[in-house]
Amino acid sequence: MALFFQSHAQVDLTNRSDLMVIQQIVETNPSQTIIQNNQGSVFLNQIGQFNKANINSNSRSSSYLINQTGTSNSIYQYKIATVLNERMDQLGNNNRVFEIANNFVEKTDSKINQQGNNLRLEKYGNNDIGANMEINMKGNYRTVIVRNYQ
Repeated sequence: MALFFQSHAQVDLTNRSDLMVIQQIVETNPSQTIIQNNQGSVFLNQIGQFNKANINSNSRSSSYLINQTGTSNSIYQYKIATVLNERMDQLGNNNRVFEIANNFVEKTDSKINQQGNNLRLEKYGNNDIGANMEINMKGNYRTVIVRNYQ
């Protein structure tokens, strides 16, 4: 199933037969959302300009809660697990989350919170230790790189 919605925002939903709630409030410029998810729910709230979320997951069950408030925030995630529970909050401007987790784990319960400007989080790999990680970033111009390999 492909759905394209245009009203100061573009939404592309592919292979979704489950619950999807998306709210986008954009002042003048578009935000972009691309979500590819097998099973589960995605709750996405984007307020501001140029916010982007690109979520690719492969799971039997998943729950995503994503909040982006500000300008030019972006999330890119690729993850494989049986059960995914993800919460990502970005409050500020020009914040980035980049996560590639192609190692299979049974369950992840991750939380990412970015409050400030120009915060960067990069996560590579996945294992039992990093599967339930909570990361809180506050301030300006900070970078965190996490490497989780089995």
